Amino acid sequence: MYVSYIPEEAVKIHPSSPNTAKAWITETWESQKPHLATRLQRTLSIIHFTLDLWTSTKGLAKMGIISNYVSEDGNLHHDVLAFREREGLHTGENPYELLRSVFEEYSITSNIGFFHIENATNNDTLMDHKEDYMMTLEIALRAHEWRLHCTEHVINLLVKHFYLATQKLPSMIQRMFRILSRKLLGG
Repeated sequence: MYVSYIPEEAVKIHPSSPNTAKAWITETWESQKPHLATRLQRTLSIIHFTLDLWTSTKGLAKMGIISNYVSEDGNLHHDVLAFREREGLHTGENPYELLRSVFEEYSITSNIGFFHIENATNNDTLMDHKEDYMMTLEIALRAHEWRLHCTEHVINLLVKHFYLATQKLPSMIQRMFRILSRKLLGG
């Protein structure tokens, strides 16, 4: 009954299934990739990356790769380069193979800058593989010096450690800490 109130133009573009919307997104993405690749190859700066790795509820390894750079027109850009699934674990080598394939896909291997990634040890391994790969291209790079640790993760760890430390203090010091905290926070 409600369909009769929908304008004809909207009915024409309404996806007939969830796969239709996915196909439209994929088609649009694929049509824009060559333009993005050209822009990445002409940057005024080196290209920095923000990476995120996680495992889905279905046990699939996923990786998001975002580029950060200054384009030839002088504007700062943050572009999604990939959002992909990988079979296997996030051991460091596995994600780097995906990352390397993205660098090669966009032809930006010689213009790689800093990596902003969380502090997990598998990311240390990822950076080791990055360094090894860059050496094969005769690009001297100490990869760990080009890694930016995730600030949010560092703050989270600090707060947890501080909280746990305060739990071990004698009750009198805990009480003083609470009083000072209330006064400092205006509570």
